[in-house]
Amino acid sequence: MSAKDQVRLPGGVVSVAEEAQFDPSIDAARDPSGRRYDDAYFDELADEAERSGPPQLRRGRPPLGTTSSGHSPRLSTRVPQDVDDAVRAAAARQGVTPAQWLREAIEQRLVRG
Repeated sequence: MSAKDQVRLPGGVVSVAEEAQFDPSIDAARDPSGRRYDDAYFDELADEAERSGPPQLRRGRPPLGTTSSGHSPRLSTRVPQDVDDAVRAAAARQGVTPAQWLREAIEQRLVRG
């Protein structure tokens, strides 16, 4: 047999004329922990899903504050460019978002009266 009829694989040299043999005990796909994907594996996944039920999905952002409805009202306003730049710069210096910075500024102003 010539070298062109052979393929070098990590497990050794295989002749291209040979039919590949599949051994499920060795060649089966495995999860990251090394466990084989077999019927028992998928049965356990199904049982776990039935026990835990469907995932609880939340829509949108979490509410701010403690309202009974869980609703956080939105305030919107327009400002000059220099004010927007100043708010963004101040927020960046404090490591918060502009929205967080504005909420804190509004709360401080309301507390002072």
